Amino acid sequence: FDLSMARSARSPITMKRINNIVEYLTFEAFRYSTRGLYEEHKFLFTLLLTLKIDMQKGHVKHIEFQTLIKGGAALDLKTCPPKSSKWITDITWLNLVELNKLPQFSEIITQISRNDKGWKMWFDMEAPEESPIPDGYNSLDTFRKLLLVRSWCPDRTYAQARKYISESMGVKYAEGVILDVEKMW
Repeated sequence: FDLSMARSARSPITMKRINNIVEYLTFEAFRYSTRGLYEEHKFLFTLLLTLKIDMQKGHVKHIEFQTLIKGGAALDLKTCPPKSSKWITDITWLNLVELNKLPQFSEIITQISRNDKGWKMWFDMEAPEESPIPDGYNSLDTFRKLLLVRSWCPDRTYAQARKYISESMGVKYAEGVILDVEKMW
């Protein structure tokens, strides 16, 4: 903490100074923690750190966090509404049914059945997270887009999660941390 006070950017405005200290301390604790992790675990740690901070700030609700983590894995396909199209996989449909429980996505099941071709075109794109989302979902923030991408295209979740981390915490968290032996001592 003392090093954070000494090394963080100074400001005559008290709240700005406090934010600078907290930001510096957060990043140093992040760098220190990731130093001991395997490369494959660093990104997951960073995502969980970002989610925890955003939950503390009230930007992400616990139910949204649960939806991101579990998706539709706890649901039974026999108890869910029938799929509107055959091209939608069972796990994707379960994810969408779970996503439908969130207020911002309460109409998604109905919208998919009404705009089947639009959703199929979006789903079939090489990078759907980069493309316009059907039925007015373009106005979603990056976390809610992450929920949508995770539900539809689990293989594209990593790319959208990187955007979420970058927007929420800053680019320096989304990039890999390079170990600098000189700064360690």
